[in-house]
Amino acid sequence: MLVGVDDDAEIHSVNGGVAVGDVDFALMKLGVLTGNYSAKFYAVMALVGFAVGITADSLAYWWTIRNNFRLDTWYLTGTTYELGRFTAFGYVGVLMLLVKFGALRAVTSTLGYVGRMAFSNYILTSLICTTIFEGYGFGLFGKLQRYKLYYVVAAVWLVILVISPIWLCHFRFGPLEWLWRSLTYWKRQPFRTHETAPAATPTPAPAATA
Repeated sequence: MLVGVDDDAEIHSVNGGVAVGDVDFALMKLGVLTGNYSAKFYAVMALVGFAVGITADSLAYWWTIRNNFRLDTWYLTGTTYELGRFTAFGYVGVLMLLVKFGALRAVTSTLGYVGRMAFSNYILTSLICTTIFEGYGFGLFGKLQRYKLYYVVAAVWLVILVISPIWLCHFRFGPLEWLWRSLTYWKRQPFRTHETAPAATPTPAPAATA
């Protein structure tokens, strides 16, 4: 029975990750993440996102704590979890308002370095967290109080916020971004900042007709 629960949870996690990725891509294509909409739009987005998401999450937390974290209570949280995702829209709305008003400019510029190495930082974050929690590392899975997990989150963010700008001072791309780019063009791309990019192959002029 436990195997079935674990399998369902894993499938749910994979499907959820794919869905979130699709939503992110759609928001980017629609211009929501590039600030193409008015401040009023982002304010409404934040209010609706937080109203729906926080309400759903609060109901799930209340029910889970009331039932002393029993396994059967998690079936309800599976439903409220999907509505709780709306909280992400609230955060997006707030962040886009800050960007449109020019606040936190230093923070957004630093996050730009992190974003340029998104693939590498994603894998680095996975390696750090599995080292902390899995058996081949420190094996702390299930041993930390919930509030201590915020320390882990802060530490991981500190690492990527420090490493990303330093790395990009010496290299054009993150290591995995460079590898992916080289595979895409099927040719080694310049990696270090002092390397010159390969010259574009000139397109031959069409032959003159008589």
